[in-house]
Amino acid sequence: MRGRGVAKSSTVVVRTGVDVSRFRPDPASSHCVYEMLGIPRYRRIIVYMGHLHERKGVRVLMRAAGHLVLAGRDDIHVLFLGNHADEVMTFDADCSDGRAIITFGGYQSDIPALLSGCYAGCIPSTGWDSYPMSSLEMQACGLPVIVSDCQGCPETVDNQTGIVVPANDAVQLAQAILRLADNRVRRELMSLAAAKRIRSSLTVEHQVSNLTSLLKEF
Repeated sequence: MRGRGVAKSSTVVVRTGVDVSRFRPDPASSHCVYEMLGIPRYRRIIVYMGHLHERKGVRVLMRAAGHLVLAGRDDIHVLFLGNHADEVMTFDADCSDGRAIITFGGYQSDIPALLSGCYAGCIPSTGWDSYPMSSLEMQACGLPVIVSDCQGCPETVDNQTGIVVPANDAVQLAQAILRLADNRVRRELMSLAAAKRIRSSLTVEHQVSNLTSLLKEF
């Protein structure tokens, strides 16, 4: 519709689905992320999951961590999953203020277990983005997700399961993290709503059913 000459009337959206047999709330695994990555147990973990591409806004989340440290918050931790070891040095300047509460976890084989111990997810994209699968997988594991208002990111959450913040604004991102961290009741309600939302309409089975129903119309 935007630049490719396809009319909106000629399009149908079939949303991506999550494998909920893998990505699901698992309280029994909530200790894993702390033990595997050496994060203090009293910290609430905000997790980013994906490649460290510029367009994904990872620098914004790093700078937001700096604002949290400057605000005296030692009870929050920012975890990046999906980095190569040689990528980390590229972000030294952006991590300088928040270094004490940032962990780069690299590529891990058991992402659902790690997500089970996290407090919330974050997709802070600043460049183009489509419909991030990581946001859906986080919600399936019971995580509220903070997303930027960049393109398709807000479509992955609703007002009961996520928070939308302006792209490329580290201050407002830090404030959103604090609001969620300081309201455990709200977080728990959002957690329940997130997992329910995925199970009710955004599983792999829903995706297959919606796609096959569409194809039968032709």
